[in-house]
Amino acid sequence: MGEQTRKLPARMPVRRIASADQAADALSAGQVVVLPSETGYLAGAVWGRAPEEVRQRLGGLGRPELARGAIPPAWHPRSVDEAIAALQVRSPVHRRLLLRLAPGPAVFLWRFSPDRAREVEGRIGAPGAWMGPGAGADGAVTLAVRITANDSTRAVVQRVDGPVLVMEVPGEGGRPTKAAREAAMAAAALESLGLTIGSVLDDGPAPLSKPGTAILLSEDDAKGNGYELVRPGAYEERYVRKQLERLILFVCTGNTCRSPMAEAIAADLLARRRAEKGGGLRTRVSSAGTTAAPGLPVAPEARAALKQLGIEPVGRGSRSLTRQMIAEADVVYAMTKSHVQAVLALDPTAAGKVLTFDPDGGDVTDPMGRGMEVYTATAARMRELIERRLKEIDS
Repeated sequence: MGEQTRKLPARMPVRRIASADQAADALSAGQVVVLPSETGYLAGAVWGRAPEEVRQRLGGLGRPELARGAIPPAWHPRSVDEAIAALQVRSPVHRRLLLRLAPGPAVFLWRFSPDRAREVEGRIGAPGAWMGPGAGADGAVTLAVRITANDSTRAVVQRVDGPVLVMEVPGEGGRPTKAAREAAMAAAALESLGLTIGSVLDDGPAPLSKPGTAILLSEDDAKGNGYELVRPGAYEERYVRKQLERLILFVCTGNTCRSPMAEAIAADLLARRRAEKGGGLRTRVSSAGTTAAPGLPVAPEARAALKQLGIEPVGRGSRSLTRQMIAEADVVYAMTKSHVQAVLALDPTAAGKVLTFDPDGGDVTDPMGRGMEVYTATAARMRELIERRLKEIDS
């Protein structure tokens, strides 16, 4: 059904429901419930509970709308972690996209072999949900996952015992219709496709006018890290790319010895790894000091210690740590336990990502005034610690 006006068939009045508990009860009873999302309303059903006619529609692969580029019905897991476990997502790129873009206006698509698709369907608890005559010529099966940011729908999914599948109101070129942003119009449009709608959870007009961005996560490239935007939408391509950049922040006191040494060593190791392996996540590094005076150069002994490792020192001057730096970082490595406390005093909300630089919890003591030999030993130890931390965040 396209954007054009179309006379819809006569239908029985749809019962509206006012709470997540009522919507969950309706789904558990085998009804199709129209559920809100940030980009429009969706038809939802519990796989295995809904009648056969509904399972045929939500089975997805045989639907003619797919030939026009529509998104197949999607599994709506309870959480991102549940999706990662069920699909056995190992790619750092794919995990990062899921963790950064969901819950939100995105649909994630995987192309699996039939055997792999059956395994995933089994873990989800929805056997046969995507298998069907519409599979690709190569036998590949497209599985879709969507986790909306709508609190009402997420509350419903949490209350249901069984896998919830959701389907968009298809439009021309696979895009949802504008009518899908209104609950009653979405219900009428879905009924015109042959679905019997039992109830509608009306949460008001959908806030976003663009469809959910559809992202194909490919396992075909050498590292299994491929992705492609197959339908533009609420998440723009440049925003998606930005999510694949992670930032490591090193923190010491004055940002003239330890943290700029760690920054330079980490940048060197990351450049070498990228030259060897290519692809994957792009990792940036930075450093700052809890009580740094701005603009001071890296200490001469620190420069010399880095040169002995064949590494160029940081080119800019020292910087004082700010809340914005902490907020932008994916992880903050502090040289000592007292630095950890200083970071948390500046931003208490960062507790989950502030760690001692040493994975074993030890301090990296300040080499200032202790001679060149100590600087050299400190740089060598830092290199070992950074290698351990990089392996850790990649796992």
